[in-house]
Amino acid sequence: MLSHQHPVAVEPKPTPRKRLTTRRTSSTSKPLLSYLTRSNSDDQLDVLQQLTPDQPAWDQSTQARDSSQPIGFLRPIIIKALIDDNQNMLKINSRPCWKLSYPSVDQNECPSMVSFEDWINQAEDRIETRAEHLDRLIRGWKENGLFLDQLSGWRDEEYSVYGPKDNQNTLPGANLAFRIERAAVGLFGFLSFGVHLTAYIKRNDQYWFWIPRRSSTKPTWPSKLDNTVAGGITSGETGYETVIRECFEEASLDEHLIRSKIKSVGLISYTHRNQFGWIQPEIQYCYDLELPSDNSIIPKPNDGESEDFTLMSTEQTTHELRNGSFKPNCAAVLVDFFVRHGILTELNEPDYFQVSTILKQPAFLPLP
Repeated sequence: MLSHQHPVAVEPKPTPRKRLTTRRTSSTSKPLLSYLTRSNSDDQLDVLQQLTPDQPAWDQSTQARDSSQPIGFLRPIIIKALIDDNQNMLKINSRPCWKLSYPSVDQNECPSMVSFEDWINQAEDRIETRAEHLDRLIRGWKENGLFLDQLSGWRDEEYSVYGPKDNQNTLPGANLAFRIERAAVGLFGFLSFGVHLTAYIKRNDQYWFWIPRRSSTKPTWPSKLDNTVAGGITSGETGYETVIRECFEEASLDEHLIRSKIKSVGLISYTHRNQFGWIQPEIQYCYDLELPSDNSIIPKPNDGESEDFTLMSTEQTTHELRNGSFKPNCAAVLVDFFVRHGILTELNEPDYFQVSTILKQPAFLPLP
């Protein structure tokens, strides 16, 4: 049984933080997060900074006021939109959907927590009821031209959002809270899940990577470099099912080949802000795929998501990483590959420990 409330923590005010800097060493190679630094302009953040929240994703003071674990993070602009929705529902003699918790009796302050109203959480089909009201809300926003930096990328694909686990039912996925259109996940700071596959060949013990360039018409990160295959895990799918499907859809790779050669190699987890400022906690399941060195099998664009694939040496790949050419989470996946395969080590990276550990941040939010 799901928790009575599924609160969403309100984003705390940002606090100043130090910018990650590059250490000076006598080496001619670029040290300190050398595979992650974006140095092409002063106002661009390091990829690592993009994968680090402004401050801890939720604070203990907010948590102490509500016994339920948060399931997302809200910016003030979303809080206002939820308050407006409550008022609009009252105007048409309907029940408000959003329960607002304030840090004090002064309701002029910004709410510290938002959850579904009790009548929704207590519905017999509570999972579908939550989903219906969220869908009504976000479709209304889209129709009224709100939050189009996210909602213009509407996919008609649903992501699963989970609530705190019930100790009486610990089966994976038993704590499903609701499903929501994937384009809206970032608006609420919900945890999302994806898959990333790195296809590579080895020649004379050197790694070469099949790197695609994202289509210039993509709603997010157009024309950036990407991982060989990547995609979100939609509701009802497993990571393995997703990566098999995406391999064919994005790279024209045969399913039978993939099933025989793909290797599941763990995951990375992080919280970052996308280019529009939305807080996005993500967990990415990572896969490796070694292809024949004679190029008898070559990834090819299939669904229009990518413009082309280029076989890049390790040196070329690290050069593009340093120049900020990759979508940030794709850069993180490649760095994880470099660590796992001994390309990046404590001997050639002064900040090896920081690089390694920042790719395994706690999720803070409920897991399946």
